[in-house]
Amino acid sequence: MRNILLSFGALALALVSVVICFQNGGKDMGTAEWISILIAVIGVIGVLATTLFQLKRDGKTIDKIDNRTEDISKATFTVNNISTSVDKANEMLNSITPEIKTISHTTNKIDFIASEIEYQKRLNEKVSTDISNKDVIVETIKKLYEENARLNKSLQMEKANNLILSQKLKQYEAEHNSSYDYDV
Repeated sequence: MRNILLSFGALALALVSVVICFQNGGKDMGTAEWISILIAVIGVIGVLATTLFQLKRDGKTIDKIDNRTEDISKATFTVNNISTSVDKANEMLNSITPEIKTISHTTNKIDFIASEIEYQKRLNEKVSTDISNKDVIVETIKKLYEENARLNKSLQMEKANNLILSQKLKQYEAEHNSSYDYDV
C-alpha cells in the first residue's frame, strides 16, 4: 500500500514538472525546463517500475495464497476422507459389538465349564487317592470321633447351662408373682 502511495506521489511530481515546462506554451525552454521534463520522465519510469515490482510481488503473494488454498483443500479432502472412514468404522463396530458380546458370553460359559471340569478331575483324583489309602481312612474316622466327642461335651455343657437358667427363671417368676400378692 505504501509503495502504491509513493508511486502516485512520483506520478504527481512528474505531472507538476510537465505543467511547469509547458506553462509558456513550450517556447523558450531552458535548462530548468529540460531538467523538469527529465524529472517527469524519470518519475513516470519510476512509477511504472514501482508498479511493475509491486504487481510482481503481489503475484507471488497470490501464488503463495493459491498454494496454501490448494494445501488446505487437500487437507480438507483428507479430513473428509478420514471422517468418512471413521463413520464407516463406527458402523462396522456397531454391527460387530452384539457379536462380540455373544462371543464374550459364550467364552465365559466355556471358561466356567472348563474350570468345572478341572475341579471335577482334581476332586476325583483326590477322592480316589484318599479311598485307596488305608491310613487316610483311619485318620479321617479318628477325626470324626474326636469332633463328635467335642460336640457331645459342648452339648452337655449347654444342657447344664440351660438347666441352671431354667431354675433361675422359675425362681424369678416365683418372686415376681409373690410381689403381686402384696400389692393387691
